[in-house]
Amino acid sequence: MTERFTRRTYLSALGVAGAAVFAGCADDGPETATAGGSSPDSETGTPTTGQPTGTAPRAEFTFDYADDSQLLLVTHSRGGSLPAGEIIVTGPGDTVSWAELTDRDPTEQVRAGDIAQLGSGNAYDRPVASDDTITLYYTGGDEREQLAQWRGS
Repeated sequence: MTERFTRRTYLSALGVAGAAVFAGCADDGPETATAGGSSPDSETGTPTTGQPTGTAPRAEFTFDYADDSQLLLVTHSRGGSLPAGEIIVTGPGDTVSWAELTDRDPTEQVRAGDIAQLGSGNAYDRPVASDDTITLYYTGGDEREQLAQWRGS
């Protein structure tokens, strides 16, 4: 059975040095986005909206970027659970599922507190640049709904 990682267990595994990498990654705290809703663009404050279809459970995701290591941590911060194989992450480098990023069974539920890391050395397989745009989609059923979007730090 795959162990479920939360932000606390992830940062504990990194130790003090790893925690320091992510400390203060964002000026005003992590950027938050809600499925089917909107979130402010990190630079302009303009809401970023998805294409809500009403099929995805309400879920919020936060993004924490580490410029030095070019990693992006995506955290399911609260709301409904979603199957790991039905959360798709797209960026300039690749399109992967949450299940691939976290080495989980695609049917396993992603719950509040769960974290996926984007960067070199995992299924995303490339560094995340500070000006990249990363989008999360829910692909359950016949629809594709934007869950959240990060538009650089």
